[in-house]
Amino acid sequence: MNNPIEYVLGAVCVVLAVLLGLQTIRLSEAKKEKAEIAADFSDAMKESAEKAAEESEAYRAKEQALRASVATAQQEYNQKKAQDEAVFSTLRHDLDGLRNQINDYAAGGSAATNPPTADSERAATLGVLLAEALQSDAECARSAEDHANGIRSLLAAWPSEVSKNE
Repeated sequence: MNNPIEYVLGAVCVVLAVLLGLQTIRLSEAKKEKAEIAADFSDAMKESAEKAAEESEAYRAKEQALRASVATAQQEYNQKKAQDEAVFSTLRHDLDGLRNQINDYAAGGSAATNPPTADSERAATLGVLLAEALQSDAECARSAEDHANGIRSLLAAWPSEVSKNE
């Protein structure tokens, strides 16, 4: 072993062995770091999925509550509409009856058989009919205002914009 090439080759082998050892250590550390990053990523994905599931459930609950609210409002509207139709039908019937009575009395009707009192009776009856018509009109106006207030309340309570934070 007196040959310098052998020394150089031996030194190169030792250096290569040291470099190989260092690379093996670096590779081992890189694998550990990769495993830690993968575990952190997995945990972050798990947390993200859990949060998304919670937010989805909260959204579904809110959506169901809004749907229930809309269904209740629709049911109340349908009930009120049916009640209003009954009232309107009664009012139409009363109006037709009043119109027929007024036409009958204005034409002289059955009161014409007693001429001295016919005019005063006709005037009194027309006054009563007019009072009833004005009262019905006032009740109708009051009812219309109540409906308008109900609609205003419904529109004020209706969710018009979902908050960005919710």
